[in-house]
Amino acid sequence: MVNVRILAAFLLLGGCHREKAVDPLVLAFINEGALVRTQATQGVDLKTFGLQVARAKAAFDVAYPDDKVAPVDFFSAMIDWQLVLKLRKSEQKHKTFFGAGVNQETINGVRAGMHEPPIDYWVYLEIHPYVEAYSAEAAECFERGLKMVRR
Repeated sequence: MVNVRILAAFLLLGGCHREKAVDPLVLAFINEGALVRTQATQGVDLKTFGLQVARAKAAFDVAYPDDKVAPVDFFSAMIDWQLVLKLRKSEQKHKTFFGAGVNQETINGVRAGMHEPPIDYWVYLEIHPYVEAYSAEAAECFERGLKMVRR
């Protein structure tokens, strides 16, 4: 599994056409960050996503200790992923607290006037767009960070 990650990072960073070497600790963060980016867009379960965010944060902290300035785009991506995790936890808490939760079928039914919205419908509608928006923003920041590292 590690060899696959190293190969993926090698290919992501331009293969053997690179002019400068990338710090192995930064590569470790890139590997973990790439997994968070993928999981954020695929909507994996909360526990898996939380563990991967923690791994990426740990790799980020090692790659960029206090005395080493992180590229602003990597820093922004890390902040956005942590925010997405908090939003998803809040979303899950409300779904669990109120019962059945909200899914696309519920949203479509309420919009079509087929039934009254459950209590947690409003919480879901308030949080879910932000999860998607911050996930997309984090992915964009991460991509810009990769471009900066490639230079």
